[in-house]
Amino acid sequence: MPQKKLTSVADIVDKLVDVSIAIKNRGKLKDPEEARVGDAFALLAAGRPPPGCPGETNKSRYLEFLLRVKQLMGPAGVVISAAGLGASAVAGMRDRLRVDLPVKMKEREREFAKTELETIACIFSAKTRWLQLPLNVENLPPRLALRQFVVLKLLQLQPHNLLEMLMNLDGKMSGRS
Repeated sequence: MPQKKLTSVADIVDKLVDVSIAIKNRGKLKDPEEARVGDAFALLAAGRPPPGCPGETNKSRYLEFLLRVKQLMGPAGVVISAAGLGASAVAGMRDRLRVDLPVKMKEREREFAKTELETIACIFSAKTRWLQLPLNVENLPPRLALRQFVVLKLLQLQPHNLLEMLMNLDGKMSGRS
């Protein structure tokens, strides 16, 4: 069954609120939502796509949208935008919808399941941050080398286990400083 095309900012925000509540009730992201959220955080980390790359215009539009959402709502806003909409939906929106949406999301911020979204955002932010670290641990101080090794192992785990294990690692490492 084809999805209903959302043509107003209010309809889109309603959908995003519903998606956030479903994520809260489910306790996790669905696989396609998880992939979209991972892609969004990767795009934020990578920045503007190089000129001439396939999909450059759409990626740039999506990146600008995500940056504005992050500015107004923080990483939790990025999670719900990616999970509920994704790059194609955002890039395909009329300019006015894409520009007004982050502002309307901010106005209705209290309706979102913010705690769950923030937890998910921490997981994906940590994944993105750790993946940007150098992979050659030999030149790192011992504390960072151990952390890099452990994190590379942790990234093989399911995302819902990652945050808990990273927090435990930080607690253990800060105790040894």
